[in-house]
Amino acid sequence: MTTPRRASRGDAIFHYNLDPGQRVSVAKRLVNPSLLAARLFRLAASEAKAPHLIGRWLCIFLFSSDVSRGARFEGPIDLPHPVGITIGTGAIVGPRVRIYQNVTIGSSRAGLYPRIGEGVTIYSNAVVAGGLTVGDGAVIGANCTVTQNVPERSVVRSLPIA
Repeated sequence: MTTPRRASRGDAIFHYNLDPGQRVSVAKRLVNPSLLAARLFRLAASEAKAPHLIGRWLCIFLFSSDVSRGARFEGPIDLPHPVGITIGTGAIVGPRVRIYQNVTIGSSRAGLYPRIGEGVTIYSNAVVAGGLTVGDGAVIGANCTVTQNVPERSVVRSLPIA
């Protein structure tokens, strides 16, 4: 199990694109909004009631983001603009995932949640919903709605407006 301190350090190394042996000051980890949001997202996803309630309330209050109890973060995450992000109960977010503002990772009508693979980038205003898998290294473009599996290292983009 990853400790909160180790998770925070991993998030900082990923965010600042550092080598694993390099250090990130505690001050940088405390004042950077992306890193604060990552810590609060993990707290809000906690199965324990009190940490979940505190983390969720702080996510909503500080970032207008909502992370449900039971969402899973399997490694470092980066939230460059952590505003308006919603992550549902059964969502699984793999390591080294970068999520931009106003992204929703939610359920289908049947209550199934997505699994986001390693190294995925999800750009602004994207919706990833249902019991699907987004393969490792995939990129979900801005304003896309994804309801089917996405193969590894593929790019999903919306159609241009003519």
